[in-house]
Amino acid sequence: MGHVIDPNNYRKIMEKDQAWGEEQFEKAAPWLNIVFEDPEKVPARDFRQVQQELTETRKEIWEAYWLLNNPAVQKFLKDIARKNER
Repeated sequence: MGHVIDPNNYRKIMEKDQAWGEEQFEKAAPWLNIVFEDPEKVPARDFRQVQQELTETRKEIWEAYWLLNNPAVQKFLKDIARKNER
């Protein structure tokens, strides 16, 4: 009839390595259903949890920054490093 049904051989790919084909589909699945949700956005129901995790992570980073810039902690870490070199 003058047209090619499978010009990129997708059916052959699925027949040769079905697990790979399914894995690729799973990666693309969130973007295939654009009617209901944008996969790049955090759902409203998860926003508070993500916000809480971000707040906790920022606090932990600040605590680590403070510790690593504390002269007493720096001396302690240097002493441990010297002992481990021996």
